[in-house]
Amino acid sequence: MFFSVNDMTHDTRFDVAALQDAEHLLAGWLASDACTAIDASVGNADRELWRMRRDKPTAKEPALGETLPGETLPDLFLIASPTKPIVALMVARLAEQGAFSLADPVMKFIPEFRGKGKRKITLAHCLTHTSGLPDMLPENRQLRCRHASMDEFVQKVCETPLLFAPGRKVSYQSMGILMLAEIMRRVLQQPLAEAMRTHIFQPLQMHDTALGAPPDWPATRFAPVRMSAEMQTWEGIEHWGWNSDYWRRFGSPWGGLLSTSADLGKLCRHLLQILRGEQLETQPGVVSRAALQAMTRDQLGSFPHAAELRQHATPWGYGWQMQWPNHPHTFADFMPPTAFGHWGATGTLVWLDPASGSYCVLLTNEPLPARQRPHTLFSNVVRRGIRLATVTLGEPAIRRDQSPDLSHGDHRTEHSQLSIRRSQKK
Repeated sequence: MFFSVNDMTHDTRFDVAALQDAEHLLAGWLASDACTAIDASVGNADRELWRMRRDKPTAKEPALGETLPGETLPDLFLIASPTKPIVALMVARLAEQGAFSLADPVMKFIPEFRGKGKRKITLAHCLTHTSGLPDMLPENRQLRCRHASMDEFVQKVCETPLLFAPGRKVSYQSMGILMLAEIMRRVLQQPLAEAMRTHIFQPLQMHDTALGAPPDWPATRFAPVRMSAEMQTWEGIEHWGWNSDYWRRFGSPWGGLLSTSADLGKLCRHLLQILRGEQLETQPGVVSRAALQAMTRDQLGSFPHAAELRQHATPWGYGWQMQWPNHPHTFADFMPPTAFGHWGATGTLVWLDPASGSYCVLLTNEPLPARQRPHTLFSNVVRRGIRLATVTLGEPAIRRDQSPDLSHGDHRTEHSQLSIRRSQKK
C-alpha cells in the first residue's frame, strides 16, 4: 500500500500532522481490505493543496518512488450521485441561455409525462427533490437486467404514479433528474453526455470525466465497486450492476458519471472562483455567479408550501445538497451552513466550503454505510489541515519531489508525485 501526494505549486502547504492523521484514519478504515481503491483531492480556488491515493496492496510494497513492473493503477471511479449536481449545472446553464425556465412544467417538453398531479411538476421540483417522483423505478432491476435503453427508463417514469403531490414533501428522487436530462436532450437535440463534454468537461480540461464511459476507455482503468453480500446474491448482477460494462457505459444522469479526484478538483476550484466573483482567465464560468449562488442556497422556502416542506426536511439547493448538521449525511461536524456538495452510494463524497474557499473530493469503491460514515471523520481531519495551513508560516509542509516523473503512463503526467509508505510514519 502507498499514498501519493501531488504538489502543484512550489508553496503548497498542508499541515503535516493532519496529513499523517488522515493517512492513519484511512489505513485503519481500509484495514479489512474491503475497499481496494481510494482517491482524494483537497484544495481551494487557487491551487490543489494535497492529493492522496491508495490502491490494493501488492505482494511487494514498492520502495520510495518505485513502480512495480507492469503495475497499473485504476483511476476512474463511478461517482454515483454527485453526478446529479453536475447535471444540474447544465440545467442552470441552459436556463440562463433562455432554453427554459425552472418554473416551466415538465409536461411542456415531455407531453407524454402524464398522470395525476404530474402537470404541476416543474423543473425546480425535480432539482430540489420535491417532485413526488420515486427515487428508483419499481422496475429498475428488471430494466437493468435486460439492458434497457434510456428511452425505456423515460417511458416508465412517464407511466409511474407520484408518491405525493408536487411541492408538499421532500423525498430523494433520481427519476426527477432523469426527466431533466430528457428535457435537455430534446431541447439540445443531442445526447446529454456530448453536451456536458462540450460545455463543461472540455473547457475545464477534465479529460478523465464522462457521463458514461466512452468505448475507448478500457476496463482496466475502472476501480471496481465492492458488492455487499446481499448484492452478490442478485441474479446476473455481474451483467447489470455497478461493475458491468452496460452500467459503466449507460450514462445514467442520476449516477453514471465516471471521473477522478483530480478532474473533480478542477471543477470544484472553478466553482469556487465563480462564487468569489473572480475574473476567470481562460474561459467564462460554466454558469454565472448569480446562477451558482441560487443553486447553492436552500431553495425549499421558495415554494408555496414552504412550511410543510421545511418541517421535516433537510435543506436542498438546485441539485446541490446543503450542509446538514447533526445528520448522518453531514459533510463534516463543524462545516458552515453555506457549504454544499453531495454524497454517492458507491463510496464518494464531494463538498465545497465558500467561507474558507476550500473543497474536498473523496472517491472510494466501498459503498456507503447508512450511518457513522468514516467519510465525515476524514472531512473533519481535512478541515483541520486546511485551517492550520492557512495560519502556518514558514517552509511548505509538502515539498516538490525532485525525482523523475512517476505517472506510470496512467494519465497523471502533469504533476510530480511523492510516495509515502506506512513505515515512514512517525
